[in-house]
Amino acid sequence: MARTLFPVALSVALLAAASGCAPAPASASGGASVMAEVRPCFTVAQVHNFRSAGPTTLYLRARVSEVFELQTTPCPGSEFANALIIVPDGPRDQLCPGDRARLQTSGEGTTGLTCVARVVRKLTPEQVAALPDSAQP
Repeated sequence: MARTLFPVALSVALLAAASGCAPAPASASGGASVMAEVRPCFTVAQVHNFRSAGPTTLYLRARVSEVFELQTTPCPGSEFANALIIVPDGPRDQLCPGDRARLQTSGEGTTGLTCVARVVRKLTPEQVAALPDSAQP
């Protein structure tokens, strides 16, 4: 009887493998490719401070310790602004490097212009520490 079970068991195993039921080998780089695709982003609600570093550079502090650099069209008076409204261009509230937004500043010495901005990068802690005090958000 053992002889008749062996061919049946072997046939079932071959059928399972041929039909795609056999487990596929795991990819060694599957997790690494997902991590490489993660982009540093922030939402408008997470921004709690900003500083201008001239008429075309703005630094935003998002969450607790993340700082993002934005390049803007010339925004007269942005150095003196004490409030900032950020409106992302696009359907998402999230902004990542390469994304564009419109900025409106207000405060004494500002002209209330709307400026166009682009998120350039997220700064490393070393880059943030290297910023002059006047540019640190």
